[in-house]
Amino acid sequence: MKPRMLTTLTFAGALIAVGGADAQSALTAPDRLRTVRIAMSRGEVCFRHEGAGTHLVGEFRRGQRLIATSTGDAAQGDERGQWDTTQERSVSVSWGRGDSSHAFEDGTPFVAPVSGRYTFTYSPTSMLGGRGVFIVCAL
Repeated sequence: MKPRMLTTLTFAGALIAVGGADAQSALTAPDRLRTVRIAMSRGEVCFRHEGAGTHLVGEFRRGQRLIATSTGDAAQGDERGQWDTTQERSVSVSWGRGDSSHAFEDGTPFVAPVSGRYTFTYSPTSMLGGRGVFIVCAL
């Protein structure tokens, strides 16, 4: 059984508990693209993924307010040694045939314009080999 992880996300001044039913161990560098299915249990408004994944895909309804965030470890170093720091990743979402997209900035929610499949990606891709967390909430 995978451990259930819990974190919080601040949205519109309120703290939202985010469970990690699909939580995994630290990221490993993917040798190919890996798509993770976004699946929220009944009553949950947020999905948390910790582990390897380059694209996260889920079904959302028109009018849902979506907010997404991601952090990841980035390798740092100098002549004295190497270390990892946790940094924010830029998250964007596309829908339809991928022609339309939106970049999440400053915690501002995005209102889904159509019902259907949405694909979330993050950058910089150089963080794919480090530990990371992705959270999406649909309100």
